[in-house]
Amino acid sequence: MYGELHRNRSVAENLRAALDAPEPALESSLRLAALHERANRPRDALQVLELARPKFADHPRMWPDLIRMYRRVGRAAEASQLQLRCQVEFPDFKKLCDEGAQRPG
Repeated sequence: MYGELHRNRSVAENLRAALDAPEPALESSLRLAALHERANRPRDALQVLELARPKFADHPRMWPDLIRMYRRVGRAAEASQLQLRCQVEFPDFKKLCDEGAQRPG
């Protein structure tokens, strides 16, 4: 248990450092959010994703995770709004957004 906790802390620290890089990668934000979600910290996961939105021009690749986190923290209206936006603006992502909304955390 301690080893896993220590490893997760190291991974989180490395991902946070990557986010502060001059040219951060979207994947770093997604992975850090997933790490928080697996640790049952949906508010922290949502914070990471919301901070990433302006950095990555609100990239639709993060929308399924955002939809799921909005629902987990009780922000269903925002989840529904983003899910509808996904369906209208990015039909190729519709299935991913629908699955993200249904997939448990």
